[in-house]
Amino acid sequence: MTPTPVLLVCAFGLAIWALLRLRHLNEWERLGLASIVVGFVLWLAPVKLGTFVPWLDTYYQIPGGSGLRAITRIELIAGCSMLFGVALLLAMLWSNRQWREISRAPLAIVVTGALILVVIEQLNTSNTQVVSVDYVRNLGALPTPPSECRSFVLLSAEADSDTGPDAGSEATYVAQATGLPTWNGYSGTIPTGWSLANVKGMNYRNSVKSWGEQHNLLATGCGLDLRKKTWLNPQQLAAYLSG
Repeated sequence: MTPTPVLLVCAFGLAIWALLRLRHLNEWERLGLASIVVGFVLWLAPVKLGTFVPWLDTYYQIPGGSGLRAITRIELIAGCSMLFGVALLLAMLWSNRQWREISRAPLAIVVTGALILVVIEQLNTSNTQVVSVDYVRNLGALPTPPSECRSFVLLSAEADSDTGPDAGSEATYVAQATGLPTWNGYSGTIPTGWSLANVKGMNYRNSVKSWGEQHNLLATGCGLDLRKKTWLNPQQLAAYLSG
């Protein structure tokens, strides 16, 4: 989940309430306040303020700070931290002695309503699946790879073919379906010397050959033409790369 309007309003309001009575907070209330503060800090970290980006200009200077490749995903942690703090402070607010002298009915409505709204706000009924089930099934319905295959690589694709920027992901689906490791694939990091991302690139075939020789993969590596749905055994792949 990510910080959404209702969650942000609840978190901000409860944080102000806690700060105004900071000296009287018990340890659980302090924990709730700290969780909300941490959530806001993480939520604002990737926000660009003019030319200043908190994460890039500060956290990146901390050892290990550059380990987070896509910092915008920190919103997931921020949302969880805020939600925990909101739930904790609402629970403490409900059990606070000063409210015992007041009818709890209005307070119960507010607390219950806030919790329900925070949950409902996170519901999403839209179809956000980028890859269709039929597409994945189609990739898994390839002919059986040659028996001597121990790994595979995608063959270079024509400029006007459907195979393109998502070839690494397609290779991953095929690898899952066949149980064969792929030379392509996709990762958050790029190994030294690996340049197999663009199957339409002019130097792709040379890159495949270089990677195969560097890691001794050619003897048992196979080639896959996604467009034709055909396999090349290791001998055929070696001839293809030498052609």
